[in-house]
Amino acid sequence: MNLIFSPALGGTTLQPVCLAYSNTVEICFTATLPSADYAHLQRDGGKVQCWSDLPTPGRAGNDWGEIDFIEGPPASPGASVSLLRGPGADGQIGQRVLYLPISVDFQLASSKTFHYTYRILYASGDVKWLGAYDENGSITLQPDLEDTRLTMKSQGWRREDSGRLIWDTHGATVENVTIAKLEQQADWTVRAAGLESILDTADGASILFLLPRHKDIVVPSTLALSASQQLKLSIDAQGALIATGTGSLLFTCPSSSGNMHGFMDSILQYSATNCRILGYSSSCVVLASSMDSSPVSVAVIPLTSRLTNGAVKLDWLSLPPSHLPSLENPIILSSKQPEVQHIYENMGDGLQVLVPPTGSTFVLSVFHPVDGKGRRAADAPAISQTNSDSVYRAN
Repeated sequence: MNLIFSPALGGTTLQPVCLAYSNTVEICFTATLPSADYAHLQRDGGKVQCWSDLPTPGRAGNDWGEIDFIEGPPASPGASVSLLRGPGADGQIGQRVLYLPISVDFQLASSKTFHYTYRILYASGDVKWLGAYDENGSITLQPDLEDTRLTMKSQGWRREDSGRLIWDTHGATVENVTIAKLEQQADWTVRAAGLESILDTADGASILFLLPRHKDIVVPSTLALSASQQLKLSIDAQGALIATGTGSLLFTCPSSSGNMHGFMDSILQYSATNCRILGYSSSCVVLASSMDSSPVSVAVIPLTSRLTNGAVKLDWLSLPPSHLPSLENPIILSSKQPEVQHIYENMGDGLQVLVPPTGSTFVLSVFHPVDGKGRRAADAPAISQTNSDSVYRAN
């Protein structure tokens, strides 16, 4: 069996970690193996494990124990649509990648150096150790209170006890003030929202989600900027984050807000946006434009730069009754990258969406037969991307 691990055994990894926004950092081990070997492993009831003194819930610090590698998020029963960019998009054609994410709280950790080896545990109870004697690996986490990827450019920033940052115009009206800079713009994916809708670009945004590229075993958190109602944000070609208007700005990440729900609530309340939450998963949130009109623009936003694809359910029932989409007519889901169009005659209480690690955006529209009668989704023709309020066809 050909297993490739990251980090490897037999050496020490010195890993800088940014604690500028939170005392908690997530690291992720990976195990890559051929798909045929993975199928054989499953038939034998085998589990790939890390044997380590890394901190895990329920285990005392510095104690060794096993931690299972996992696959990507499992699909839930019911209707689903894939917005992944095709097989092999991650460069792993014919390969299976297993993951082991671990959170380390620097306020609680008794050490910054951890040791590990790898093994396979079979259903029979047999164990196959994958390292050699005295060839364990080790990781030393090197905390840094500065974020070298993003530089604060304005003097108006202040830090709250939670780690959140606030910037304020103090009643003045400003124009094109540079508040921060992305040092390498290519290292970031940006998702933006205005007061009413999901935006294609950052220009005039009320909310910006900054997704850093995953480069090593550290899984950096998504960062978010939320501007008060009279303040607008943009990003120029050099990566400068620019503010125009009057008011204040919240800069935060999920772990600074306690949990995912607290993170999103603080962002939406601060900006007074009419965009709504349309679903959560363990690693993603779905943000939708105001439901008062159609079509509805939607963004699936990862909250960390995980290596795994994401799966999240669009939860109609989480919306107020006045904002529920019509379930009497089919719903059309349209995406540009990849180009996907699906018509769903009955999605019940929701629809599961599979997205790549950087998230995705798409549009939901209502499908209306001209005579008002129902129509089987299978009878519908291919429909191109549309920005009209609804799509109609004659019977």
